[in-house]
Amino acid sequence: MRWMWLVVVLLVASPAAADKTAPTPAELIKRGETHEAKNEFAAAIKVYVELEKQSGQAAVAQYLQARAHYLAGETSAAETLTVKALQGKLEDSWKYKAKLLYGEIQFKKGEYHRAKDIFLGIRARTNDAARKTELERRVIETNKRFKLAERDGL
Repeated sequence: MRWMWLVVVLLVASPAAADKTAPTPAELIKRGETHEAKNEFAAAIKVYVELEKQSGQAAVAQYLQARAHYLAGETSAAETLTVKALQGKLEDSWKYKAKLLYGEIQFKKGEYHRAKDIFLGIRARTNDAARKTELERRVIETNKRFKLAERDGL
């Protein structure tokens, strides 16, 4: 009987058993971002789909999938996933990124008025100076498309 317990302990404590544990959300995000950096968007999306299955990570994973689709030039899929992410539970930093991505998608689709409204809405709600500057730059880009004064709406 003692040898049986020893075998059980060795099996549970072995490195092979440790490999079967699920990766943490941070590990999956890092792995996905590594794929994105290498322009391996399909691989990144696959990692983010795995992240979506983890408890409490659905909205973040949907945003990350949307970002990968956007970077791959798939704006329709990116838009759908961004909307789903924004309807989910996102922390403020993720929500900011998702709203910004949604505005970028609208801009890329040629919906410049909508993009400008999104950028101005985000800008009105942030106190971060760097973010305000980034959003002002994006509003200026949309104004150029309409041949408006550079600072129109700011």
